[in-house]
Amino acid sequence: GEFQDALVFNNAGQLSTFVYKGGNDGPDVKYRWANKEFLLSTSTTNIQFEVVRTALKDQHVQKQEFETQILKTYTIKMSKVYHGSIDVGLVNSTLANPTYELLTSPSNSNEKVVKENEGSNRGVVTAMATFYTSPIILVEKLLRLKNIPDYQLSGRNFLEDHKIYERIYPAIGVGFTDKTFNNLFYGFNWEFARGGSVFVGWHYGKVNYYNKPDNFKFESTPVTEDEFKLKKNTAWKTKFAVGFNLDIMIIRNLFTGAASGTNN
Repeated sequence: GEFQDALVFNNAGQLSTFVYKGGNDGPDVKYRWANKEFLLSTSTTNIQFEVVRTALKDQHVQKQEFETQILKTYTIKMSKVYHGSIDVGLVNSTLANPTYELLTSPSNSNEKVVKENEGSNRGVVTAMATFYTSPIILVEKLLRLKNIPDYQLSGRNFLEDHKIYERIYPAIGVGFTDKTFNNLFYGFNWEFARGGSVFVGWHYGKVNYYNKPDNFKFESTPVTEDEFKLKKNTAWKTKFAVGFNLDIMIIRNLFTGAASGTNN
């Protein structure tokens, strides 16, 4: 795995305080092994380091000179931690957005009635951002049910991924079917497979409504044109929504493959 860009060490600058201690007592100089440990913070790139041997050129001279030799170069590979994903999906929303028409009554040509169109559930194409902060992980960490590394509280590493029952993440999104910012979604995605998830949440949107009295019936109760204009309005409402999301790369590959097949 690879991280991005900056290499971050917890003890940056510590090497400038390190002083080599060498003896100058002639042939009776004795050396002892010593070691010092430095904790490294999370790095966003591979960590490369060298094993270097430093030795005195000549122990018998007054002025000490050192020579260094690189014995080996090593690389600690970092695996990427993802904090979220962008998905495209199809959501079935119970938030209806009907349209209303003022038409001539079929039973009386001198009267007008209101017709309601599309007043039931609707499908909405969405773009959704999923954040890899699992409530299940947070509870397990809080109750100390598992030994969970800190990075898993707000991210995931596919080499040490969450269990399938832990892959419940908060998500927010917008709809593409109508005006984008008139349809907002929030809730949770459960990832049942890599790149595929089930969304359960709420649809908060701006919809049309008709402020009808209790005994009013569409296509039956007569109204005037002024009354129709007065009672027709818009409002922001919230209703339940459920659907499926796919990774945007899968969607792009599907459309690319379909376009290639059409051209052939």
